[in-house]
Amino acid sequence: MLERISEGDGLTKICGQLPSELGSSDVVVGCLVRNGVEYLPDFLEHYSRLGVAHFVFISNNSTDGTLGMLAKQGNTTVYSCDLPYELSNMAIKQYLIDKYAVRCWLLLVDIDEFFDYPYSDIVDVGQLAAYLNYHKYTAVLAQMLDLFSEEAIGETSNTGVASLFELFPFYELSSIEKSKYNIDCNQISSDEIMLHYGGIRNRVFKVGKISLFKHAMIHNAAENIRLLGTHAVCNAYLADFSAVVYHFKFTNSFVERVKEAVLLENYYQRSVDYKAIEKVLSRSGRIVLKTGSAKRLNNVGELVDCGFLTVSDRYAEWVESQVGIEGIRRSRAK
Repeated sequence: MLERISEGDGLTKICGQLPSELGSSDVVVGCLVRNGVEYLPDFLEHYSRLGVAHFVFISNNSTDGTLGMLAKQGNTTVYSCDLPYELSNMAIKQYLIDKYAVRCWLLLVDIDEFFDYPYSDIVDVGQLAAYLNYHKYTAVLAQMLDLFSEEAIGETSNTGVASLFELFPFYELSSIEKSKYNIDCNQISSDEIMLHYGGIRNRVFKVGKISLFKHAMIHNAAENIRLLGTHAVCNAYLADFSAVVYHFKFTNSFVERVKEAVLLENYYQRSVDYKAIEKVLSRSGRIVLKTGSAKRLNNVGELVDCGFLTVSDRYAEWVESQVGIEGIRRSRAK
């Protein structure tokens, strides 16, 4: 596996440039993507609504028109990379941290991952970055939440106008395991920050204790933050709240993506998780993820109320100060 990658040495810039006026309270999205056309419209709309200042995409061997679609977007920097994913993905993500998280904050996400945070309907992501800067935090931990439809996998009907949130509005929490934050090379600001594991993918596909957390928002001003894996970093000071990454893994392309991952063996341990998923798919036929414990997602606030996300009193009080509204407090319901 490559340790480092650079422009001209594995990466080719297609278009775009980070605006020179961006600073420490601006947020940039960094995304390594392969064949992301089905996600791009919703992805761009979601992050634009949050208030991100710029997008950086690295297309890795895309064959579905992803590069062409990205090249037409404004406010976007686009690279291509033809190196094998299994050899280059960690180096590419470290490159994004080193280049784009120093001056600005970086949201390091995959194309099927939609970041959100408590009170995002009140404060935009630039205001959030200013709060993080003030308290000298350098990372935000996000809990990943798989979203799915009530129909069988691969059979969700779409007229072409519905968003991913409308097509896949359900989630379940009952199969998620939680443990104390124990990545010792990072500093935490709250003992209530937890690590989540397992979830619906383990319940249905028996993939084991997979990580459902991600250090998704990063500021590397000290240039010392390093990736520990696809979900973790080292040398970070974590914020006093947790965020969420809505994960749209179970779209209609899921089965084909699983087959490709098994064929290419380009994910963790030669796609061991995808091989487990393929066995279940081939044995079970139609799979409906929605059970009686599933809930329909309405807003990020309900994830705070049920204890899935953590919010400190200090963070809630800061939100109040931004909008002049009293009474914004976290629910302590667990």
